Amino acid sequence: MSDTVETTQAEFEEFEREVRRLWPLVGMSGWELFVTHSELDETTYANCTSDGTARRIHISLNTKPNTKEGFNCTQLARHEMGHAMLQPLGQYAASRYVTGDELVSAEHEVVMRLLLLLDHLT
Repeated sequence: MSDTVETTQAEFEEFEREVRRLWPLVGMSGWELFVTHSELDETTYANCTSDGTARRIHISLNTKPNTKEGFNCTQLARHEMGHAMLQPLGQYAASRYVTGDELVSAEHEVVMRLLLLLDHLT
């Protein structure tokens, strides 16, 4: 990469504002949220990681993406919130020992979060 591209503090603040605006709307109140502005793999704009056992979600905006083509802080925040909402399914999918009932329960949890969000949009 010849030219360095960086995200600004103002862009991070817009990203964080949207994440925090959506957080209570998606039913994640039992989770701890961390939003950071940090260097990630240059091919990604943002990411969401989670620890289901500790009930923590970490959403980060990349300080140094390789491009800003198509970059939109609000859309990136919404995309990462989608990942956060799907955390229960991802946690069970990664488990070797999961029952059908646990998967149905995790799917239901995601559906309830979507309904909560949709109720705020209508």
